[in-house]
Amino acid sequence: MLTPEDVIVHKLIAWRPRDRDDIASILDAGLALDVTYIEHWASEWEVLDRWRAATPGS
Repeated sequence: MLTPEDVIVHKLIAWRPRDRDDIASILDAGLALDVTYIEHWASEWEVLDRWRAATPGS
């Protein structure tokens, strides 16, 4: 089963407009996310810049 963090990482890799909207919706839901996990895998997949773009001011 995918966690919200896993979904975010997959959406960061795909990075279509719909994926960006989905990431925003997950973030807007106010879930307690493991940001360290997201940043680790975003870095591994070389999409950390996309994560930072999706979370300005974080």
